[in-house]
Amino acid sequence: MIYKVYCDDYLLHHSQLDDYRVLSPSLNVELNKTGSFTFTIYPDHINYGKIEKLKSIITIYQDDALIFRGRVLNDTPGFYNEKQVSCEGELAFLIDSIQRPFTFPANDDDPATPADYFTFLINRHNAQVPAAHQFAIGSVTVTDNNDYMARSDTEFSTTWELINQGLISSYGGYLCVDSDDNGNRRINYLEDFDVMSTQPIKLGLNLLDISTERKGEDVATAILPLGKQNEDEETSEERLTIESLPDEETDDICKSGDFVYSKVAEELYGGRIMKAVTWDSVTIASNLLTKAKSKLAETRKVAQTVTLTAADLSAAGYDFNSFKLGLYVSIEDELHADMHALENSYLVKSLSISLDNPGSNKLTLGSTIYTLTEQNKINQDKQQQFVKTNIEKSESKVIKEIELRTSAQITQTESNIMSRVEEGYYTKDDTDALVSSVSSELEQTAQGFEMRFTTINNNINDVQSGANAKFTEIDKYIRFENGEIVLGALNFNQIQRISSTQNGFYVDDALIAYISGRKLYITDGEFLNSLILGKFAFVPRANGSLDFKKVKD
Repeated sequence: MIYKVYCDDYLLHHSQLDDYRVLSPSLNVELNKTGSFTFTIYPDHINYGKIEKLKSIITIYQDDALIFRGRVLNDTPGFYNEKQVSCEGELAFLIDSIQRPFTFPANDDDPATPADYFTFLINRHNAQVPAAHQFAIGSVTVTDNNDYMARSDTEFSTTWELINQGLISSYGGYLCVDSDDNGNRRINYLEDFDVMSTQPIKLGLNLLDISTERKGEDVATAILPLGKQNEDEETSEERLTIESLPDEETDDICKSGDFVYSKVAEELYGGRIMKAVTWDSVTIASNLLTKAKSKLAETRKVAQTVTLTAADLSAAGYDFNSFKLGLYVSIEDELHADMHALENSYLVKSLSISLDNPGSNKLTLGSTIYTLTEQNKINQDKQQQFVKTNIEKSESKVIKEIELRTSAQITQTESNIMSRVEEGYYTKDDTDALVSSVSSELEQTAQGFEMRFTTINNNINDVQSGANAKFTEIDKYIRFENGEIVLGALNFNQIQRISSTQNGFYVDDALIAYISGRKLYITDGEFLNSLILGKFAFVPRANGSLDFKKVKD
């Protein structure tokens, strides 16, 4: 994979050419955001002087694919006259144009769609900016259920503000820019994307980290809906409300006075959280109530953002396409699926790319989860079906999966210091049972040291079947006390004690034999077969007598 960065037609960076390198080139792009690109360039770069603030067009290519186009926003000189350059993406061009006061559509009786309004704003933008900052109209797949919308503005807002306020906030969808057949930049407004990446995110393959964040800032349990402003009087600021409609009582979403609220959401979140929402184009109270109920169904949801850090395997030579905005990525990670409520696939909404370290690319994948009663019931039904399917599969095939876990800890009390390191193998299923483990402990007291070594082995078949596992446990130790070394095993009655004067063997704390100097002393012994002394041995006969004879030549 090769990254190339151009300033207009001048090469600034090439990942395989040492003479064309900038430092720390970092690209951050996000759907419905302008995006940014930062880097540092030193005076010895051949094209150092070609960078012009706001005027220069910066383009980034991944191999031959254009992945970023924008302009230089800031350049900050450093101590050695190096420039720290920051750029913004080409959607920021929409900030340059001002939409003078208007009413859309011009005639209230004319039908108007999101595509019409989008085209209206882009054409007015193009009339104000240079050719390099203009956009051709591409695909618009976002629609309005009624095929009618109305917008107006008296604030001299930017094109960027009006697209976000009048389209994206109301209808959703995504802005994306590409090139048409003639090389012109084309802006699209899409309801969704339909391309799946060939590179999955998978534990053990390219998934490096995963975290889930749930935010409650945008949650509302009640909506105060406001419609079109009263135009009977020029100075009137009153808007259409639903107060004139009869109240409604249901098990969940209810209407009371001029607002709607959700009983389930208020119980779930501990009270009423009210937000006012305005629909400038709505002129009928019943339609306003319908929109308020629909909006409440959305605003009572908690947005969940899943952030995954994944290595881009396409940079390592794998036959995958690289991560890009607007691609759906499949998630293949059953281990984390339940704890993070992962879905099968997510849209790449945010992407951070390090041009000099592609393996550190960071994806941000987002979705909305439903925490209310209705969705809980749906989740339960799905879970029951999932369990049923897996039981049917298990009847024909059983796969035993084992995972390794390690741990280390140090504890201290008034009488001792204990350090422990453990390595264990567990079954990767709901039993989470220990199959085998090895551990070592070091305990220090005022009297000395003790080292213990423990091995546990379970029967894996019994563990997975849920039966009481047959197991063996061996717990060995080495102690240093009073200048002696003590070797033994827990639950065994024999130990060996080594000192500077003797090597002794004990049974039930009784000394039965020892070596001292060059002599062996056996204080209480029983020879069940023979006793060999050099080439000779005492050998018992079958009749009970004893022979002393030569046994070796």
